Amino acid sequence: MKEYIRVNQACYDDLAEEYGDRADNKSSSEESESNLCKFILNTVTLPDDALVLEIGPGAGKILQCFSDLGFYTMGVELSAKMASLAHKSSPKSPIIIGDILKIDFVESQFDIIYLGALIHLFPQEDAMLLMRKVSHWLKPTGRVFVNTTCNDKNQEGFYEKKDYHGQCRRFRRRWTESCFNDFVIASGFLVLDTMYTDEHDRGKRWVAYVCKKA
Repeated sequence: MKEYIRVNQACYDDLAEEYGDRADNKSSSEESESNLCKFILNTVTLPDDALVLEIGPGAGKILQCFSDLGFYTMGVELSAKMASLAHKSSPKSPIIIGDILKIDFVESQFDIIYLGALIHLFPQEDAMLLMRKVSHWLKPTGRVFVNTTCNDKNQEGFYEKKDYHGQCRRFRRRWTESCFNDFVIASGFLVLDTMYTDEHDRGKRWVAYVCKKA
């Protein structure tokens, strides 16, 4: 296991309990799960047997939302403790525990692949690798959700996660909005819609894209 992945795994194991508490008590500035799901579903008509994959489901609220809508859902989670949270929120969703870069699925298997607050946990080279794997797994008519925070400059490294009480060190990539857009396009995707969320209580501005394969 690469060092940055090991560090992130330990960090999210440590923060799992607080993640669960925050997921159950969202601030007014956070985007609701229903809005995020609608953001994607407004761009596509899915079959009744649609399959949704979430990479890094965390507390499992997005999986729960898609599952409640009647779709088949599954997740891949690096942290075993986070996976336990996701399973409690969405008990119908199988959760694979492991490094997504070492996991593979069938080509054109998924109707939706959801990467929420995830892609910035990889160095750019591995982030590109992941997006290309996602493209391979996605149906030609499928949709990808990907988001990150907007930053003044591009940089990556190990930083303390200061917006949680249980502060821990993790790997984080920071993109400017224009460079993140270029990254998504270079990964082989076409951006269909964009959503901004100002999470003012944590000093973050998020940009989210719903995409299809170019």
